[in-house]
Amino acid sequence: MAQRTAGGIPPAQGRQATGWPWWRHCALWVCLVITGSILQAQESVIADRVVRYVNDEVITQNEVWQEVRSRFLIMQRAGAEIPSEERAHRAFIENLRQETLERLTDEMLLVQEARRLGVQLDLVFIRRQVRDFIRDNNLSPTVAQEAREQRRRIRENQIHAVQRFYESRSPAITPSDIHRFYTENPDIFAMPQQVWGHRLLLRPSSPEDHRRYQRDLMALLQRVQTDPLPAVAGAIEDEQLSQIARAEEGERTQLLTQALRSVLERIPAEAPARTRQLAEQLQDTLARGTRMRDSASVRHLLSAIAEEVNALEDAEMRLQRFIERTREHSQGPRAEQGGDLEWQEIGSQDATMEEFLFATPVGQSSQPFTLGEFLCLVFVRDRVDDTLLGLRESTPQIRSHLRREREQAVRQRLVSQLRRRALIRDMDIDMRLPPEWFIHEGS
Repeated sequence: MAQRTAGGIPPAQGRQATGWPWWRHCALWVCLVITGSILQAQESVIADRVVRYVNDEVITQNEVWQEVRSRFLIMQRAGAEIPSEERAHRAFIENLRQETLERLTDEMLLVQEARRLGVQLDLVFIRRQVRDFIRDNNLSPTVAQEAREQRRRIRENQIHAVQRFYESRSPAITPSDIHRFYTENPDIFAMPQQVWGHRLLLRPSSPEDHRRYQRDLMALLQRVQTDPLPAVAGAIEDEQLSQIARAEEGERTQLLTQALRSVLERIPAEAPARTRQLAEQLQDTLARGTRMRDSASVRHLLSAIAEEVNALEDAEMRLQRFIERTREHSQGPRAEQGGDLEWQEIGSQDATMEEFLFATPVGQSSQPFTLGEFLCLVFVRDRVDDTLLGLRESTPQIRSHLRREREQAVRQRLVSQLRRRALIRDMDIDMRLPPEWFIHEGS
């Protein structure tokens, strides 16, 4: 006869009557799996370490490292002098780390002061700036990226607001401050001697220039003999060709020039297209020949130009004549503008060029001188001797300089006061940076 319990329910079979229901066992198993996953994930995360307490906030090791890394790369790409020897390099990085830690401390104190003063920021405007910054720089528009950039901008705006608050309580820059700075720092406003000049450059033709010119003339002679227009093809007689073939190199160039010039004069205006093209090449090549001179000829021409210019009585007439001759003969830059050099200071030109430019009287042309492979003339149009920039013109520069000095002084005083009131405590931990950070970029 089956046993019954009080209440009429038979005892459980296969398990104790006081055991957990099956759904509690399932719940316990799920909790154990989740807890194990969390612990496993936590094992893969390296916790950041506090390196300094600043009142009730902390600066972490990772913050310092990332800031040092960023500053190091900026200095490296800017070409700053960074020691390459390992010991000196590590000392350089350690000094940079300490400077970074102090700067982060100053910024944290300023942000804390901004909160104490109740600084209010336009967060909507800052969020708009962040979105524009990410879009304009083609950055990934992730939530983490936006949050990081927003925190940076909020921090900068808080620091700027605190500095402006304390700057507004400082004395304003007065005209007497500006005048005092102007009189005490004359070297800053000294204007060096300046000269406004014009330059005429001619390059004497080299032996290779003459050989190349003669080859071009010979090529044009062959084209003349094969021209479809009979009057052009037969313009040079056999006797002339024979003289050209027997002549020495210097004389041959002269005979070729005379023969081809006579051919150019015989080409009619209504000639065939091929003949007109020949006429254009003849004009260009013969014009190049007229500009070819040896060194003695170039010096003689420049001396004649200088004598012609300086002989005129009026300074304006001398300037205009020099500009005309420059446009006519110069092979240098800005020949169409009369070789205008505009205002020049000492150190802005070649030493030889400056010697003649600053020694030539105003309204006069220099004598020919050698400048590299060129022979040169200069004409001095105007000159300003050493002088001081006026107080009126210097005022914006002085005001900006004094404002920057005041901003730096206000920040230094404020940070000094905040540090005296603050509770700053360093943690005794190893702050050595990762070895791979000591490798120069690109090595």
